[in-house]
Amino acid sequence: MQGKNRITRFLIGIFALTMFWGIFMVSRFILEISDNENLKHVPADARFVMVLNGRRLLEEGFNTVILAEDEGIIRLIEELYKRKSQGKQERARLGIDYNSDIVFFSKNYDSVLVDGLIINLDQPHLFRKNIGEFISKNQAYSANDHVGVILTQHDMEGQRNLTAADLQIQAAKVLQEESSVLNEYSNRQRDENSIATTISNDGFLRESDLIRNTNLSFDLTENKVTVSGKVDLKLHMHQHLSKRLSPDGIHFTAKALSRNVKDSISQYFAGFNLPTEHLCGISLNYHGVKIVDDPTLLYIPLIDALMKFDQPVDFHAELDSLEAKWNASEYEDVFKQSGHSFEYGGIKFYWQQYEDNSIYIGLQEVPKIIDYGGNEVFLLDGRLDRLTNIESTKRMQRILDFFPQYTASKALSLKINTCHISITQDKGDHYNMSGEIDFIKDQHAINAFLSFLIESQVL
Repeated sequence: MQGKNRITRFLIGIFALTMFWGIFMVSRFILEISDNENLKHVPADARFVMVLNGRRLLEEGFNTVILAEDEGIIRLIEELYKRKSQGKQERARLGIDYNSDIVFFSKNYDSVLVDGLIINLDQPHLFRKNIGEFISKNQAYSANDHVGVILTQHDMEGQRNLTAADLQIQAAKVLQEESSVLNEYSNRQRDENSIATTISNDGFLRESDLIRNTNLSFDLTENKVTVSGKVDLKLHMHQHLSKRLSPDGIHFTAKALSRNVKDSISQYFAGFNLPTEHLCGISLNYHGVKIVDDPTLLYIPLIDALMKFDQPVDFHAELDSLEAKWNASEYEDVFKQSGHSFEYGGIKFYWQQYEDNSIYIGLQEVPKIIDYGGNEVFLLDGRLDRLTNIESTKRMQRILDFFPQYTASKALSLKINTCHISITQDKGDHYNMSGEIDFIKDQHAINAFLSFLIESQVL
């Protein structure tokens, strides 16, 4: 009898799956013949634009979640639904056409940074009726018979806020005006069928002293994410790095660095007393980080790094200064140097000064250094699980495991096999970017990202 019941449930499941697939394909065919009305409403002065191909997302999601019978992601979706709907009635429908392109943009309204979402509508009356349940006081919306727009202003230090009335006026303006910002995208999207495209300009990147404009396309297959496109860089071919480390761990090499990247690197090397503001090129193998909480809290990067500066650096003198600082504190055992090595927080590092403005610091006593010629100016390569490799005490690890963002990131990185992204010069200041993230066998890319968003409580 139990066997018969299992067979019956199996046949019912197959029938339901077949019906669902048929409905999906018919609706997909019907909806594909309509235009993406929202594309023409992207503001002409938008600083950043991202277009998500909703049809591809639905297709890939159906193929990997339903057809692959990924019980793990289905369970997470069920838990998400229960968490979101707990103590509430079922939320109203919004009438959004998810089988079409979804547009995100960012722009300034009278010096106020505002993010926008433009979606196609299949039932605009439902959108107008129910969207109020979903938006907050820092948001406004508008809709016509085909398109809806939601604007969000973020509280930023030193930035005034628009009034609710002003934000509402700007939302209405988005639908009243048309632009040709996405004309090129619309044609290319039909050819390449990418899952997402981003466009940015100097306005969006005004904080960068290196990147001018970007135009990138992303695609997603069963176990791979790829990126390709154009990047304009302010390099003027003044490339500072002609050698790099042989890749190990997560490998990062850049022949030129923006101010923001320098600021990030300076945080990693804060304990090494380096003039990172003068750093002009770096080749780095990253293996993880060690957190020491005795006798004092230290954050020690486990790295090998070949660095070049735009001025002479006497690293031996920098180490003497660093040792003197620690010796004058109550934690004199934290830092000790000996010849061309030093111990910091119990970790032994080696160093070499190759030129007056070029040094090596790392875990390897004799690093393997190779030539770095050609047109490539940026390289990221390796396994991303090293990013979440944190060596610490059990007490500290328990604290880290308390944060869902960390545990979700760690779970995602373990599902990724390799990551490879490179930027090479095309002509003048124009560069090509290409890359891919490969997931391990039997790991579907869209499921992995969806699991991350749910487990990290972003959704």
